[in-house]
Amino acid sequence: MGAHILCALLSVLLVVMAKERNTTEDSGAVCQYLMLPESNNADPLPELPTPHPDAEEMWAWQLDVTKAEPEVVEEYRPTIAYEGGIVPMRASGHRIVDGRPAMAGLFPHQALVLGDGVNVCGGSLIRRTAVLTAASCTVPYSKFTIRLGTIHRTEESGSVWEVESVWAIAHPEYNKKSCLYLDVAIVFLPEPAPQSKFINVVALPSSRDVSKTFVGSTAHISGWGRTADASACSEVLQWAPVTVIPNSICEQFYKRGFIVDSMLCAGNKYSGACSGDSGSALVVKTKKGYKQIGVASFVSVKGCEETGQPAGYTRVTSVLDWIKKTAGFQ
Repeated sequence: MGAHILCALLSVLLVVMAKERNTTEDSGAVCQYLMLPESNNADPLPELPTPHPDAEEMWAWQLDVTKAEPEVVEEYRPTIAYEGGIVPMRASGHRIVDGRPAMAGLFPHQALVLGDGVNVCGGSLIRRTAVLTAASCTVPYSKFTIRLGTIHRTEESGSVWEVESVWAIAHPEYNKKSCLYLDVAIVFLPEPAPQSKFINVVALPSSRDVSKTFVGSTAHISGWGRTADASACSEVLQWAPVTVIPNSICEQFYKRGFIVDSMLCAGNKYSGACSGDSGSALVVKTKKGYKQIGVASFVSVKGCEETGQPAGYTRVTSVLDWIKKTAGFQ
């Protein structure tokens, strides 16, 4: 099926799902579910890193690349100790997919983006008046509910700030080649968001970061997406550490020619993003706080629970100029 046909069908499907379906979702909420064609490579697929609580392991694909220094928010320790120090993907517990519930204020940039009140996506506050998300989370919809300052998707809390917007701009080249090329958009808020320890902007890469691949870095993804392929959207914000992998490795998991330079791939053998996490920020920790390097975009057609399938992100450095100009930084 041609990429442009697939994209059109997905856009129609998302609207139908959001307005008519109510299967495993609660209150009609639909987790954004975009899956891409699996690899047509007959060779054995490479093995992704396994999250390890005590030591960092060297993987074969890292031997031929310059490894970036991992930037870790906090040491990742599973809630249950398993043999080898890993958490099996299908083990019980809280997760994005094998993640952990976030504490209030851990990701103050995290936004919940509801398309037409039902389609669940994530986003990040990049200015007090602008939320960065995926174009696939905005193009099919006309109204957006934005929630900031809370780890709860539906429950109220004293720190939550919620507003409705009818103004979103997707990247002008989104959809021209394929559904998820340049999958990035900005939702504009009708009034400035308040700032607190629960609500704050995330830093964007600087011009000095444009040439960086971030390969080998430990990044973090957070969202209210599914915690398993057949689950509903999570009520509590989940997060997981993931490793940024080379595009040359990632492209082996997808249809030949699909992975391009404007994409970034990250995942671990037992954890990563899932449906409903689209639009959420992939961040690394710096001395000054979080820096966003990716916008969650897609997962493998094999689903989130299939081990060793990296998720795809829009590479922020590839669209940095457009983001800054559109959001009013320059």
